[in-house]
Amino acid sequence: MENIKSLLDHLNVEKIDNNNFIGQSHNFGLPTIYGGQFLGQSLNAAYKKVDGDKFAHYLSAHFFMAGDFSLPIHYSVIDIKESKNFSVKKVIACQNEKTLYDCTISFQKKETNEFKHQIKKPFTFRIPEILLSQEQFSEIFKKYIPNGALNFLSIKRPFELKPIEFERFLFKTKRKPERNVWLKFKKSKDVKITLADQQQLLAYVCDYGIL
Repeated sequence: MENIKSLLDHLNVEKIDNNNFIGQSHNFGLPTIYGGQFLGQSLNAAYKKVDGDKFAHYLSAHFFMAGDFSLPIHYSVIDIKESKNFSVKKVIACQNEKTLYDCTISFQKKETNEFKHQIKKPFTFRIPEILLSQEQFSEIFKKYIPNGALNFLSIKRPFELKPIEFERFLFKTKRKPERNVWLKFKKSKDVKITLADQQQLLAYVCDYGIL
């Protein structure tokens, strides 16, 4: 996967019937399925059962077991609540009849005069134009990076990350538990991105920063 289109195609699960979907996995450089894939694909499955004028505004997920990326994933979408303004879905992901993951997603009809808030933080970060991308970083410092980490970092991604701090595994001393990165998806020509697409892309990539 090298751009937004290939990632959206990957997150698009196949409909089996009204409540069941099949998703395929991609080797993310990990021994098991990447957690962000569960998030993005489950959101995609839930969106297939929601009216077009509603958007996801809440997602809570639980990871129970590691998944095998060589096997397809079965997603079941359960209707918890349906009303004029809200829809709540529970999505369960299984392989070999074992539950690997589940989540609850709430959808809301778009309203005017919404209350918006965010945590204000002083802008003290270096601009992305002067930072190395993760790909550039791994190439320049490859002789200092453990082989396992180097193999993981060398896999092509549909997004570009520019870490603000140096990777902690380069230091023998303890570092502050902080990680800040600039993130940009690699664009694809003639691809129209909807709000649902944006949310699925963000859900997919959000687990990467934790890694």
